[in-house]
Amino acid sequence: MKKEKLYVFVMLLIGIVGIWQQSSNCQAAIYEGEYRGTYYDDQGVLYEYIDTSDEVEKDPFVGIVVRGIKQTYNDLGKPKVTEIMIPDVIDGIPVKSIAMNAFRDHSEITSVTCGKQLEWIGISSFEGCTGLKTVTFNKDLEAIGVKSFKDCTGLETINFNGNLEEILEGAFEGCTGLKTVAIPKRVDHIGERTFANCKNLSEVKIL
Repeated sequence: MKKEKLYVFVMLLIGIVGIWQQSSNCQAAIYEGEYRGTYYDDQGVLYEYIDTSDEVEKDPFVGIVVRGIKQTYNDLGKPKVTEIMIPDVIDGIPVKSIAMNAFRDHSEITSVTCGKQLEWIGISSFEGCTGLKTVTFNKDLEAIGVKSFKDCTGLETINFNGNLEEILEGAFEGCTGLKTVAIPKRVDHIGERTFANCKNLSEVKIL
């Protein structure tokens, strides 16, 4: 499947280009003259512009990838950011993907809202986010990566929308709080162990 091969290539490229670094020189805007680089928003979420046109002749990836978060804390030591809002675009460039391990083990995160342009959620991007209770998926999301939401024990309900095609291996494994799932009939691949050890899952709907 061509899309699956492209997805794997882009996810590998994203992983290689950045196990992202929280350094002071990452404060640049997406555009600075001809420079296209990285950017922190006011939540402390890190974004990176990626263009694979030189590596991929057909269907290159050109867009912004969510890299992770630089969490900040109040005077009581509690995290300031618990709700993640992924924008549709930054400076006119679509936010297309969430990178591998982007929010892994950030148990303080309670909700995620996907931007309208988001296409892929990467490998283990929210794995171990035990405080995550709600995820609002956009209709143009195409693929949910391997172990993306593994061990998100706070999730109870999942409703996918629109154009979703693939839910890859172990995407929701160990989500012990999960009770209901609604999957669009357009989905043509559900990987092994996608819902393994979801001991409270009692209802799966095909939309």
